[in-house]
Amino acid sequence: HRVHGDFTSALSMDSTSGADDIRATHAALMAASSLIQRFCGKTNLKYLECKKTHSDPARCIAEGDSVTRCAADVFDVVDTACTPSFAALTKCLDKNNLAFDRCRKEAAAFQTCADAQSFAEKPNTDKQ
Repeated sequence: HRVHGDFTSALSMDSTSGADDIRATHAALMAASSLIQRFCGKTNLKYLECKKTHSDPARCIAEGDSVTRCAADVFDVVDTACTPSFAALTKCLDKNNLAFDRCRKEAAAFQTCADAQSFAEKPNTDKQ
């Protein structure tokens, strides 16, 4: 996964643990949360079910890695296609203490861009 664009301060990837870890600000995660839920919801549910079923966290590493890869794929599409609108939304959220209601204009612009993208082509998303 790569990171570039105007919001690199809000998002970075760290692969020192063996699997990519997403390092994102609260604003970046909040801005992308609806997309992550939409395109990674099934993957997230599998991970939560695994954690519920097994008391040993090591039993769910593969599922956790799948969640991270799925979210990273969502961020890849956002970074490639929607950098300006995503950066504007994260900046607005940062400026307004994560008050989403104060960033409706930026959120609408980002959503319009995100809706136009083809997440179905990403290998790790739920392809909904």
